[in-house]
Amino acid sequence: MAGEAGRFAPYLTGRHYELKVALAHAAIAGIDAIRARVPDARFLNADPLCHVAPRDGRRESLLAARMFNDVQVFECWDMLCGRTLPELGGSRAHLDVVGVNYYWNSQWELGSEGQWLADGDPRRVPLHHLIRSVYERYGGSLIISETSHWGPHRARWVCELADEAGSLLDAGVPLGGICLYPIIGMFDWHRPRRWMPMGLWDCDSERGMRRLVHRPMLDALACAQERFRGEWK
Repeated sequence: MAGEAGRFAPYLTGRHYELKVALAHAAIAGIDAIRARVPDARFLNADPLCHVAPRDGRRESLLAARMFNDVQVFECWDMLCGRTLPELGGSRAHLDVVGVNYYWNSQWELGSEGQWLADGDPRRVPLHHLIRSVYERYGGSLIISETSHWGPHRARWVCELADEAGSLLDAGVPLGGICLYPIIGMFDWHRPRRWMPMGLWDCDSERGMRRLVHRPMLDALACAQERFRGEWK
């Protein structure tokens, strides 16, 4: 196709909504088929939770950012729970557990993906505010289903997650847990020769890919686990 290619196969652009509809339709059909045999089956429907800041104060920039933050981010979950496209057969029971995938680079300026908002950027929205908006929209059970930082920022990220989780639980949001992903470092999706130290363990390529624990992150995780020992099993 002419112009800029998409990020993954089949590398198309401009058909994201069509893809979301197809995936939601397939998910609803799959959930129905499984529950026909296992009525009490539970499902986790994970999707990225991103937030963009408008490029400037112009009306069109503000409206575009609002469309992304208030509509596009929620499109798949809205289809699964029947808020939109009810002909697909979705319901709140289909959505079941909402899985929020959120990373250190999940906030950026609209139109500048790849240039993430810095930690101190006043346009960043606290994670507990974003997750609370998800809970207010859907209710029910939710978890942070994927999250991580990289390199020397990993331990600080775990500490920040603990603070964010504490704010949510104090506000009555039933956050059921946090999944650190990847638990072992990985190669970059878009530059597969680049190693991304994002996990609790790194791998030593010179010693048969032996696992090497990232001690600062392990210590931060131990503190977080102790903090929530009575909340999560």
